[in-house]
Amino acid sequence: MRKCPKCGHKNDNDAKYCSNCREKLVADRRFEKKEENKLKKFMSYLLIMFCVAIAVVIFFFFSGNNTSKTTTKVASRIEKKSSSASTKDKPKKNSSSIKMTSSSEESEKLIVKDLTPEQTAAAIIYYGSKKTTSDRNVWEPLYGSTEPININITKKITSNLEKPGQDVRYAATNATDESEKTAYFGKQYVAPSYTIDPDNTINYYDPRTLDENSDNISAVESVNLKDIVEYINEQHAVTEVDALSKRISIQDNRSEGDGNEITDSDLTNDRLLCEILIFYAISNYKEFKVLDQASKDSYLSVSTDDDYRTLEVTDEQNRDTFVIAYIPKVNGQVVNMYTFGSLNADHQVDLVTSGMTPVDRSEIVKYVNQAGGKRVLKDVNLSITDN
Repeated sequence: MRKCPKCGHKNDNDAKYCSNCREKLVADRRFEKKEENKLKKFMSYLLIMFCVAIAVVIFFFFSGNNTSKTTTKVASRIEKKSSSASTKDKPKKNSSSIKMTSSSEESEKLIVKDLTPEQTAAAIIYYGSKKTTSDRNVWEPLYGSTEPININITKKITSNLEKPGQDVRYAATNATDESEKTAYFGKQYVAPSYTIDPDNTINYYDPRTLDENSDNISAVESVNLKDIVEYINEQHAVTEVDALSKRISIQDNRSEGDGNEITDSDLTNDRLLCEILIFYAISNYKEFKVLDQASKDSYLSVSTDDDYRTLEVTDEQNRDTFVIAYIPKVNGQVVNMYTFGSLNADHQVDLVTSGMTPVDRSEIVKYVNQAGGKRVLKDVNLSITDN
């Protein structure tokens, strides 16, 4: 097996590109040496056979010199007859010319193991524009246009897919500018997409179904790359696919993460911030754990002030109320901290924070990201009211 130097995926010995990340593979000297040894053995056997053949020829040559003249005459007659017969059976020049013409007209074909990353993407787009079953073919505009095509390799909206392939998604856009990685709904990398299974099965996805809040998103169609290539060869479309590949560029954006990580820019989303704080409180303070089931059953009511400095979280079923207070500054210094407490019968707040010490917002975000990021917040269902 030939190991990819980039992603570590194991490929066939004769593969030129990695089936996972399409990185060009470096030749394996151990494999090549093994092949050289096989060739040397074969040449040795060939030399022995050649020597045996020479010995047989010499034996019959000397045996022939001892035969009678009659035998020589018979052999001469046989040779003449054989020569005459071979002259009659010799094909005409015209028929030979036709064979050569027929051979030269045979069309070039694609071979899966020899495809470059750009040719692989072009083959997938071509097949998608011709064969995928959908109420509206989202691949045809890519194939039909003359604009450059970006294949964005991303981990975003991948765990949500029914068939995530090798945990990366290939999103195809016509964007030529780095800031224009969108095609549908103004969302990044929401575009005609596919994933690739370890056995080279291609799973096509409609961009209209790609939603980070959805789970188990179904593929429109799944077909092996071998069958895609076979279809292209049958359609004599190798030239078209090759031309399409010249418009394609591959952009590896896996370093951006899977989109589940919470960043500072996400904290401007008030609803998301409430979900982060409540998830953290339920996970870390036993007093808040009574809200766990309620948050999953959509029973939590959140009341906030105008600038979201105080959150009152109420379990609508049991009427338990908790308070999360934001502390923006301490002694004039910006700290971005939070305290957590429960509201007692006298409507006083009993702090539950350890040692009554506020918790830094960065620590809260770090905890939620380690727990799974945005994905774990899906079960936190809130009804928010601004006071």
